[in-house]
Amino acid sequence: MMIIMHKTNLAGIDLNLLVTLDALLNESHVGRAGERVGLSQPATSHALARLRLLIRDPLLVRSGGVMILTPRAEALRQPLLQILSDVRAMLETETFDPQHSRRRFRLMLPDPVAHLMMPALLQCLQTRAPGMVIEGMSWRGPELLNEWTLRDVDMIITSVDREWPGFDREPLYQDRDLAVVRREHPDRHVLGTIDGLSHARHVSVVGAGERSDILEEWLTTTPILRNVAAVAPSYVAALRIVSSTDLVAIVPGRLARSFARPLKLQLIPLPLDPGIDAMDLLCQKRLDKDAAAIWLKGILSELAQSI
Repeated sequence: MMIIMHKTNLAGIDLNLLVTLDALLNESHVGRAGERVGLSQPATSHALARLRLLIRDPLLVRSGGVMILTPRAEALRQPLLQILSDVRAMLETETFDPQHSRRRFRLMLPDPVAHLMMPALLQCLQTRAPGMVIEGMSWRGPELLNEWTLRDVDMIITSVDREWPGFDREPLYQDRDLAVVRREHPDRHVLGTIDGLSHARHVSVVGAGERSDILEEWLTTTPILRNVAAVAPSYVAALRIVSSTDLVAIVPGRLARSFARPLKLQLIPLPLDPGIDAMDLLCQKRLDKDAAAIWLKGILSELAQSI
């Protein structure tokens, strides 16, 4: 059996087609892809027709009421991301200007970090890089994170001590957990003791993709017995619960301090040292030399120190 390999004439390729292809592969929808790159729907359909001829594959096919990617299209996603990233780095390394940048970054971060950093980050960008767009993505838990789910993520902020292929890691900031109750909690004066904390009723936090509260492993090494009366999906939800009940939550200290005044909370050091929560910034290796990504990492580090 003879396999015929077709050579593509690179001189006939319009770089804008690759940008449109990236949008089509991410959106799986002609209209939304067009909006993403600033093209009308007829122009995007025309670009898709050109891409199909160029790549010799339908790329998007209709299945029921939706469009799905062909296997060839799926295989193109990661290489295309790398190609476009390399082109951007080549063109922007010496000319990146935050004031005129239209770059878009996808940032995955856990609930506490989103509440601490996103408002400050967006306020900073409004002044220093008004055209830059940050797509915040909810943390999904390590069991839901793999090469497939992370392929479109540019940066991750996490305390999970685990390496993901394709990402470089650097420290961002440190934190320690605190016990938190409402200011008028009847037992607030004894909750800083092992007995007081063990006899209290607690709200634990189990986020998306998590099977249990991440504190459980640490608690098994201590004499603290946690009586869980409620489970919240996020730390912010837990703080709101304790603000109007007699439950206790153990929450990252920086987040607890930011809500202490508006929610009238009492912050209590734990009777045993919970250790340091090291929050790290992970960035796609393909962005190592990308001037815009380097600039954004600097802004995130700057904001982390000021929280």
